[in-house]
Amino acid sequence: MQDIYKIFEEVAKENKEFAKQFYKYRNIDYIPYNKDIALQQQVNSIARLTAETYANISRTSGIGFMFEDKDGTRYFKNLQQSYYEIIDRGILAISQGKETYQTEMRRIMKQLGNSGLVQYESGYVRRLDSAVRMNLLDGIRQVSNETSKRYGEEYGSNMVEVTHHINSAPDHIDTVDGKQFARIDVIIKQINNGTEKEIKMEDINGDKVKVKGKWYQDFDVLNNSLERQVSTLNCRHRTFEGILGISKPQYTQEQLEADKKRNLEGFYFEDKHYTMYERRTITKKVRA
Repeated sequence: MQDIYKIFEEVAKENKEFAKQFYKYRNIDYIPYNKDIALQQQVNSIARLTAETYANISRTSGIGFMFEDKDGTRYFKNLQQSYYEIIDRGILAISQGKETYQTEMRRIMKQLGNSGLVQYESGYVRRLDSAVRMNLLDGIRQVSNETSKRYGEEYGSNMVEVTHHINSAPDHIDTVDGKQFARIDVIIKQINNGTEKEIKMEDINGDKVKVKGKWYQDFDVLNNSLERQVSTLNCRHRTFEGILGISKPQYTQEQLEADKKRNLEGFYFEDKHYTMYERRTITKKVRA
C-alpha cells in the first residue's frame, strides 16, 4: 500500500508543480502539495482502491496457469491444481530418467513465468503480469487525471491536453494523441464573468474556438464521440489541464507526425504487415 501511495503521490506532486505557472498567471494563491490535506486524502483514497484490487486478484480462485497436452491442447488450472500438476509432471519426468531435478525445475519455472493467468468471473483471461501492470497504470492515470482536473478548477483551466505516447492505437492516433482541446463551456462562463480577457464570444464557432489564430475543438464533444474514451478500456493516454494560448504543447506537430509515421510503417511478420501498435499481437502468437 505504501509503495503504491508513494508512486501516486509523486504523480500528484508533479502535476501540482506543473500547474504552478497557471496559478501565477491567474493571480491565484498556490498551495503546495504538502499543505493540501484534501488532495492528500484524495490520492490516498485512489491508492487504497488500487491496493484492494491487488488483494482481490491475489485472493481470487481465478489465478492459475495454462498447460498443454502432448497433442497441443491447452487447458487452465487454478493455483492449487497447478501445484499438483507441476509436481506430478516433475516427479514423473525425473523418475523415468528423462530429466535431472535441476533441468526439470528450470523448465517448470520458465513455464510458470510465461503462463501465469487471471481468469475473471466473466470468463475473460488475462496474463497475470498484464493484470497487475494494467491495474497500476489505471491507478496512475486516475490520479493524474483527477488531480490535474482539480488544479484546473482552482486556477480556471479552459484547456485539456492529451498526453502522447508512441505506437498509439488506430482510434486515438489521429483524434486525441498529443493534442490540445478547449473547454468551451468554461470559456463562455469566463467571458461572461470577466475572467477571460483574450478570448471573445465571436471567437467561438459551435464546438470550436479560435485562439491566437489557431482553432481548438471542444474536448468533451470529441471525447464523447469516441467508442473508447480517453483513459478508459486500457487506453494509455492521460489528460492534464492548462490555459489556451498560454500552455505550450508538450510535443511539436513534427514530433507527433514522425512517431505516427513509424507506427504506421510498422513491420512484416510471416508476409503480413503490422503497425507497431499491433506488435503485441505478434508477441502473443510467439508466446503461444
